[in-house]
Amino acid sequence: MGLMLCGTANSACALWLEELGLRVYTAEELSYCILKYPLLFMDELFGEALFYFLAEGAGETVLAAELRELSAAGVDRTVLLSKIPEAIGYCNAQEAARFRLGLQKLKSLSQAEYWKKKGDFLFSLRKFGKAVAVYERVLNGELSGGISLSLRGRLLCGEGCAYANLFLSEKAYRCFVEAYELLKDRNILKRIYFLSLIEPTIGVRERYLSAVEGETQLSWDREYEEARQRAASGAESRRVAEIFKGDPVQRAAAAAETVRRWKEEYRSML
Repeated sequence: MGLMLCGTANSACALWLEELGLRVYTAEELSYCILKYPLLFMDELFGEALFYFLAEGAGETVLAAELRELSAAGVDRTVLLSKIPEAIGYCNAQEAARFRLGLQKLKSLSQAEYWKKKGDFLFSLRKFGKAVAVYERVLNGELSGGISLSLRGRLLCGEGCAYANLFLSEKAYRCFVEAYELLKDRNILKRIYFLSLIEPTIGVRERYLSAVEGETQLSWDREYEEARQRAASGAESRRVAEIFKGDPVQRAAAAAETVRRWKEEYRSML
C-alpha cells in the first residue's frame, strides 16, 4: 500500500465540492478528486472559493495566486486543472500531460456529447436527479447546435434509467418507449420488460414484445429473478431484517434512523 504525505491544512477553510457532495481539506484530496472525476470540474471548479481554499485552507498561497492570475488571463481550463495535482507533487509531469490530453479529448466533443457523458458519469455516481437535469438540458435544446436522432435516443435511455432509480416509473417508461422507437435497440426493450415486472400497473404494450422470442423472455425472466435474489440477500435487506428482531423500543428507534438515512440519501441524489 502506498503512502501519500499531505501538507498542513486549515479545516475551517475546507472546499465544498457540490457535485460529489463532500468537503476536501487538503490539496492532495482535491488533486485526487480532480484526477478521478475530471468531468465534474471542467466547468465549475475555478473561482474565488477554490483560490481561497488553496491559499488559506491548503497553504498553497503561491499556487493560488498563480491560478488566479492565469484564470483572469483566460488560460484554458484544461491547463489550469492539470496544474493543481502537478504543482503540489501529486503527479509527475508525464502523468499531468496524459491527464491534460484526456481533458482536451473531452473538450473536443460536441456540446451535446460532452453533456451526455457528464450525465452518464453522474448516473454512475448514483446522482440520479442531477443526471436527469443534465439529460434534460440537452434534450430541451438548451445547448447550441442540434442533436442527432441516435444521440436523442441514447439520452432518453439514460434519462429513463435515472428515472427508474428515482422510482418514477411512469416517466422512465415514457423515456424508454421513445428511445426504443428511435433506436430499435433490444436492450431498451429489455429495460421496458423489467420495468413492467417491477411496476405491473404500467403494463407493456404488446407491440413492444411481439418481436421478442419466447426463449429471450425466459432468459430475461431468469436475469430478473437473479437480480431480485441478489437484492433480497444484500446488506441493506439484512440490516432491515435485523431491525425487526430487536425489542419494540430499539426496533422503533432503529427503523426511524433507517428511514431518516434513506431520506437523506434520496435527497442527496437531487
